[in-house]
Amino acid sequence: MLKIPIKVVDRYTLILETQTPNAALVDTLAQSLATLIPDSAEIKKWGKDYGLHASGTGPFKYVEWVRGQYIKLARNPDYWGGAPFIDTLVFKVIPEEATRVLALESGEADVLFETPPSAIQGLKANPKLRVVKVPTYRDVDVQFNARKPPTDDVRLRRVLAQAINVKSIVDEVVTSDIGQVATGLFNPTVFGACDVGFPVYDQAKARAGLAELGYHPGKEGIVEKDGKPLQLALVNNPQRDPRNGEVAEAIQAQLRAVGIDLALRLFEFPAYMKVLQSAEGDYNLIFHGYGVATADADLKAVFFLGANIPPAGQNTPRFTSPELDQVILTAQREPNRDKRRELYCKLGQIYRDQALGVPLYASFRNTSMHTHVNGMVLHPDEWYTQAYTRVWLAPRK
Repeated sequence: MLKIPIKVVDRYTLILETQTPNAALVDTLAQSLATLIPDSAEIKKWGKDYGLHASGTGPFKYVEWVRGQYIKLARNPDYWGGAPFIDTLVFKVIPEEATRVLALESGEADVLFETPPSAIQGLKANPKLRVVKVPTYRDVDVQFNARKPPTDDVRLRRVLAQAINVKSIVDEVVTSDIGQVATGLFNPTVFGACDVGFPVYDQAKARAGLAELGYHPGKEGIVEKDGKPLQLALVNNPQRDPRNGEVAEAIQAQLRAVGIDLALRLFEFPAYMKVLQSAEGDYNLIFHGYGVATADADLKAVFFLGANIPPAGQNTPRFTSPELDQVILTAQREPNRDKRRELYCKLGQIYRDQALGVPLYASFRNTSMHTHVNGMVLHPDEWYTQAYTRVWLAPRK
């Protein structure tokens, strides 16, 4: 945390003091979402609605916003980094995947920033278009609730991890266009990433683990214990990451194969976040994607602090231990990068040993555009704000 007030030395110099050492501070301040507020009076004027009234110092100036339809921006000739080449930039909102793709193919749109997985191969075959696959900082995990029975038993959580065939899911459902198999808690593009031995799939061990826990075959292939079938619930938002819904169905089938009945509870994003952040935590498994915009493991690691168990934060496994907190906070304060990397490896090992979830895949983003679009900066940060600053348009062919 920063000490307040921040000291202003001159027009271009600030002195920031932190309450504790923070090795990730520079990357945290440099991320796209850490933008400056050019006029504090705007906050006083608009209050909680500040985000609905654009003000900034970027390469484009706000022109018009029709909610649910489009945002229109214009070239800022006074931008400190050099004025953009294009005069106008319009972001159109098109909810339906097929309609978005058609808008690109017809020339109504020049760029499709996130290409639907089902359209990638077809767009690659179009000579008027190009599709660029970009590594990102994002990864997608399925977390296990360590506070809700029966997944409060680490032995059962280990069974779940062993029953989920991540490689099969990534190869057959996610596909190599969208992601690569996760071997640790962080995307390989992020500082602190470490292979800690994921995936841990072993169906035979999963079956044996269920037997050791006292479960035996019951009705319709679902295992039982004390007359009760083993039934779990997975919460998911199908739209947030490509093929979330299909991945959830694959996990459901894989758990069913070892005798676990997994109910899928699918929510639109606001309702999903309400469940995720609730004090009750009414789920056994939950999908959670992390866009680590700082490219530093700290941004994701702090989610797992005991202080961030919902509703205080987004610690979706809802697990805490003094050792876990110490590793995370020590890594945050450690100035030596090699030592920090070792600590994040240790974090991944604790996550694996406590079976807090299963990292599924590190994400790729596929951006499609017409061949006349040049100079677009396709950055791993999904919120990168400078993507269009140096774009220029060649004559259409």
